[in-house]
Amino acid sequence: MGRPRTIRTCKRQGREHGIGFHTVEKENVHNVQDVFLSQIRRARAAVTVFLVNGVKLQGYITWFDEQVVLLRRDEQTQLIYKHAISTVMPSIAVNIPDFNGADAKADRDVTLGDELI
Repeated sequence: MGRPRTIRTCKRQGREHGIGFHTVEKENVHNVQDVFLSQIRRARAAVTVFLVNGVKLQGYITWFDEQVVLLRRDEQTQLIYKHAISTVMPSIAVNIPDFNGADAKADRDVTLGDELI
């Protein structure tokens, strides 16, 4: 089946080295994604979904799988393909467990825009 797919994410490496990169296994990426979407769905929190073409959709996530997300608003349901999604912005804080040990804290700091020293 070949090598597992990986993505590149920022990792804190120290002041003199700046910010470098490391890889995250595909399995962990899906786990983070599933946990994130599940928490939003279970909380029935409103979300704003931005598509790669710039379209902004708002509603509530009612269901999702590996390829699609169902978004409900005003008694209508939209099926959105995940490859078309750029950003999912929930109206609540989502607490993601630490999947990668200490490295995940550094990744979250970079993602949230915190200054790293």
